Amino acid sequence: MAETMKFTHADYPANPNTDGSDETSSRLYEDAMQERIKPTASAKLDSTENSSKDLLDRLDRIAIVGEGTNLWRIARNCLIDEAVENSTYEEPTGHQIKAKLREIVALNKDRYPSIAQPGHPIYEGQILKVKPEPTAQELEEKRAREKAEQCEREPWQEAPAGTALHAEDCQKVKAGNGAKVIAHAGSQVHALYGSFVLAMPNSKIHAFHGSRVANYGGDVEAAEGAHVLDMGTIQANGN
Repeated sequence: MAETMKFTHADYPANPNTDGSDETSSRLYEDAMQERIKPTASAKLDSTENSSKDLLDRLDRIAIVGEGTNLWRIARNCLIDEAVENSTYEEPTGHQIKAKLREIVALNKDRYPSIAQPGHPIYEGQILKVKPEPTAQELEEKRAREKAEQCEREPWQEAPAGTALHAEDCQKVKAGNGAKVIAHAGSQVHALYGSFVLAMPNSKIHAFHGSRVANYGGDVEAAEGAHVLDMGTIQANGN
């Protein structure tokens, strides 16, 4: 998991002999490349939270056979739980229950061969797999959805003038007049009039009129009157 950190501050005095665009961009970029953030308490909490989610996911894929139950009832309850999770509750049909029952049999017949016999006998205390292990692609898609939901809940924060701020993954920043922001991967920045933003790869920047953006690979949407420098092109031409 990517580490998450709130803003860090560093003062950058203005050069009275220049508007500071090139010098500020170079200095901010060098600092962004050299500064590596150590794990914080919040990062550890995020890791613990993810471990808890993984445990709940694993528990959600099993069922412990109780007294007096049968495989048909377990298959039906699984379908009902899945419908509730997806907010699309409908009573499962007999065809759907049979399909789910066959899936559970296939997942457990190696461990409990008797489950594949006529009548699908099961016994109290058995631990049955009721969902297949997710594929790598499914896990990646799930994590991407969870991350997008988490980022969507993050509030917008104001960047104070006169300092350089690091906007990290999932952070949303409004940079006003006099603010400098280093936008790292996963961050979103609204660059307002008089602000300067260094857009790192995979950051998302909305540059408004009168803002300045040095783009090192970010996704920059520029309004009329915004000043955007494509640093990749400039560096290539310089070589």
